[in-house]
Amino acid sequence: MKRPMTLQRRKFLSAAAGADAVRGRMCVFLNEKKATEAEITGWLKGKITTSRIHDLAEKYPGQISYDWLLCGDLKGLLRMKKGFPHSAPSPVPPQRPEVQKLLDTFTAPQMSAVAQLLEVLNQPST
Repeated sequence: MKRPMTLQRRKFLSAAAGADAVRGRMCVFLNEKKATEAEITGWLKGKITTSRIHDLAEKYPGQISYDWLLCGDLKGLLRMKKGFPHSAPSPVPPQRPEVQKLLDTFTAPQMSAVAQLLEVLNQPST
């Protein structure tokens, strides 16, 4: 039986994902990227909307984890620091030169998806 959520837990969760918390994480991220004060103010002024968060992620492609930015998930922060904000990297076995040349053009999230696909394809059928 699932326990009902306590008021203390509800307050904690809303504080972690609240607008002020998201604004704080955006500020930390922008400071780390050495953004100017004017640029930081521009990102943080007004209401934090989904489109604004998406625009920030497009400005810094492949560098920000949505789960860390929106919810404060520390695993997302760890993935960002390792350079794989969307998912953990999976090693891709060596391929023929022409296939490897094609694989080298993929981004980190695409390579992760390819590695997962290869794992499924290489599993023995039951």
